[in-house]
Amino acid sequence: MATSSVNPQFIPSIARLRALEAAIFSRGEQEAAKLAGDFVDSGACESIAAARDEFAAAAAEVDTKTEAGDIRTADASVDALRTAVAGHDRQEELLSLHIALGFAVDAVTLLLGARAELSGTEAEPTASERIASAQESLAAAFDALFADDTLLDDRLAMWGRRVAGDCAVWARTLLGLESDETKPEADETVEWLVSHCFSEHSRRMNKLKLAA
Repeated sequence: MATSSVNPQFIPSIARLRALEAAIFSRGEQEAAKLAGDFVDSGACESIAAARDEFAAAAAEVDTKTEAGDIRTADASVDALRTAVAGHDRQEELLSLHIALGFAVDAVTLLLGARAELSGTEAEPTASERIASAQESLAAAFDALFADDTLLDDRLAMWGRRVAGDCAVWARTLLGLESDETKPEADETVEWLVSHCFSEHSRRMNKLKLAA
């Protein structure tokens, strides 16, 4: 990862990023648990429950020995993202979980790597295998849903594009910027972060056979 275009002043501390990571994983567990109940009558339920278990394991692996202020900030940040991407039905909620959580994890992982590179230290470990497994399970849940409803993919493709836009706005806040704030000295850092996350978002949508 090249950080030559990254302005170090906008990269959060390791402690804040780790608190944010823990909040994302915990929220993933909570949302997947709720959705497993919502889809109990569907063939997608088992896959969603498997994702819930992976999110729970990922949360357990994260060291959350951080300052209370970082934890509160992280929780508030994840709450804001959750509010921004709230769906209108259970299918949209499931896609919001898949897309928004993936976007958030990608952003935090990239920032952890940047902070380590800028500091000349080893990158912080992440629960990447757990999250990858959870994402695979959620993709399997959508395979089941699309098999049952052949018109669902078009509607969710549109919803996925909207969620990605909201996630990009949220990602700016990780750099200490308000959603509508302009700071020329942050432009390259924002572009570096958001373009990476959109690239991963496109990969995720393509796996679902949805247009990004």
